[in-house]
Amino acid sequence: MNASHSRVLQLALAVGFVASQTAHAQSFVEQGKLTSAGSRPADESSGDIALDGDTLAVGAVRASAPGAVQSGTVFVYTRSGSSWTQSATVTPNVPVDFSFFGEAVELDGDDLAVGAPTEDRVYLFQRSGGTWTQQAVLAPPAVGQSVAFGASLALDGDTLAVGAPLHNSDTGDEGAGRVFVYRRTGGVWGAPQIVEGSVYTYAAFGRSLALSGPHMVVTEGGPFSQSAAIYAYNGTDWQFQQTVPVSATPASWGSGVRSVAIDGATLAIAVPQWTSLFVPAPVGRVFVSELVNGVWTLAADFSAAGDVRVSGEYVVAGDVRDATAGVDAGAVRVARKRTTAWDEFTLALASDAAPGDLLGVRVDIDGTTLAAAAGNKDVTTSLIAPVYVGVNLGSAVAYCTGKVNSLGCTPSISAVGATASASGAGTFTLRADQLIGNTSGIAFYSLSGRAAVPFQGGFLCVEAPLRRTPLTTSSPSAPGVCGGVSTVNFNSVIASGTNPGLNEVGALVRAQWWHRDAAAPIPTSLTDALEFSVGP
Repeated sequence: MNASHSRVLQLALAVGFVASQTAHAQSFVEQGKLTSAGSRPADESSGDIALDGDTLAVGAVRASAPGAVQSGTVFVYTRSGSSWTQSATVTPNVPVDFSFFGEAVELDGDDLAVGAPTEDRVYLFQRSGGTWTQQAVLAPPAVGQSVAFGASLALDGDTLAVGAPLHNSDTGDEGAGRVFVYRRTGGVWGAPQIVEGSVYTYAAFGRSLALSGPHMVVTEGGPFSQSAAIYAYNGTDWQFQQTVPVSATPASWGSGVRSVAIDGATLAIAVPQWTSLFVPAPVGRVFVSELVNGVWTLAADFSAAGDVRVSGEYVVAGDVRDATAGVDAGAVRVARKRTTAWDEFTLALASDAAPGDLLGVRVDIDGTTLAAAAGNKDVTTSLIAPVYVGVNLGSAVAYCTGKVNSLGCTPSISAVGATASASGAGTFTLRADQLIGNTSGIAFYSLSGRAAVPFQGGFLCVEAPLRRTPLTTSSPSAPGVCGGVSTVNFNSVIASGTNPGLNEVGALVRAQWWHRDAAAPIPTSLTDALEFSVGP
C-alpha cells in the first residue's frame, strides 16, 4: 500500500463492526478476529499493520525470533473467500535483540518492507508461491548514533520512502529528521535521494509519510506543527510542492500532525491532539485535502484521535478516545465521498468492544476492506493486538444521469432485495423503469470505477472493462406511455461464475441499463447508474 506507519502503536482491524452514526450509514460485515498466541505489554507497542488486497501483514515488535530477545516478527494473514488465516511468519535472516522489527510495515503486492528503527534497518522481502524471502537490507550512512531509520515507511511500486526522524541535519540541528527515497530498477534498489524539510532542531521530519504516484506527503515540525509537506517527483528529484495546513484555527501546544495518508488526488492528515487556543480539551481532528488545479486544497474535516488512511473514495481514521462503547474503547470513523462532497460518515465499533481497548491506534483500508487495531485489548492472551477484519457494504446508491428517451421520459435504475450475494443465493434484482414497452435491452456492469462519458446521446456511467447480463425485453406498455420495466436477478449472474470477481465479499459494482429506442435519433436508451457492494 501507499500509506506510512510511524509509531509502534498496534495491530489490526476492526470488523465485526457495529455501524452507527450519520447520513447514509454504511454496514460493516465481520470476516474475522485475528490473534496470535502469547502476551504483550499494555503499552500499545505491538507493531504496525499493512493491508493490500487479500493480504494483511501485522507487526509484533515484542515477539522473539529463535535465539533472539524481542527481535520482532511480522505475521502475514491471507483471505480466501471471506476467511482470513495466518499464512506466514516473517523474521530477518539475522534477528537483532530489541530491534523493534515490525514497528513500520508496508505491503504492496508481493513486496513487504519492514522497519526496525532501533537498529536503523529496513528489511525487504518478496513473496513467491506463498513464501516470503528476504531480498535486501537497507541502512543509512553511519553517523555514530541512532536516527530511527525505518520508524516510518511508504511503499508504492518501485519507490520506497524511509523516514529517519531523529537524524541530525548536516549543520548540526539535532533531530531535524530526513527521508531517504529509494527507487528500484531491474530488481535492485539503488542509492537513495535524501529529502530534508525546513531543517531545525527536533523537527522530526519524516515521523510519518506516505506515497502515491508522483506525490509524497511528510510530517514536519515535531509535536508543534500543524502542517505537512508535499513533495512531487519530477522524474529526477523530489521537489517541495507546498505546505498543507490542517486548519486555519490556531492550535495549542502538543497538537502536531501524527499521521498522514495519500491516494491519488486525496490526502488526509490526522492531528490527535488538535486543540483550539480557546478550547482547553484536545479533541483530535482529521483534515482531508484534494488536489485541485495543481493545488492541494482543504476539502473536509472531522473528529478523530488516531491513525488515518486513504483508499479511493474512503478516508478512515482511528478514534481511540471514542467512548460510545465505554471510556477509551475507541472506534473507527469512516468518511466517504460518493459524489462531490465528503458527506457520508460512519462510526464503526468492534463487536466485542470494551472500555480501554483503544480501537483505532492503527487502521488501514484497501478498497472496501477495513483493518483497525485495538491497541490495549487481550494483552494477556495475544502477542498481537486483536485483528478484526471486515468489509464495508454501503447501501446501493444511484449516480450519473439517464438519457431522455423519445417519449420524453428519463429511464432509471434501482435495486430490489437485501443485498447482492457472493454466493449467488437469493434474489437481488436490478430494475429499469420508465422504459418504452416491448424493447430489448441489457444491464451491463463493471468492477472498475464510476464514469460519465458521452455515449450514444447520453452518458456511459460505468468505467471499462464492462460485462453484460443476459438480454431482456421490457414489459408491455400502452402507446406513448413510459411503462416498460426490465429486471434481472443479479445474484443469478454472480452464481453463474462467469466473473469470479463477483464472488468476493466487498466487491464494489457499478451497473447501468441499455435499451432500444427506435424513435430516438440515436436509437438507444440509457438509465442512470447504480453502485452497490457484494455481501456474503
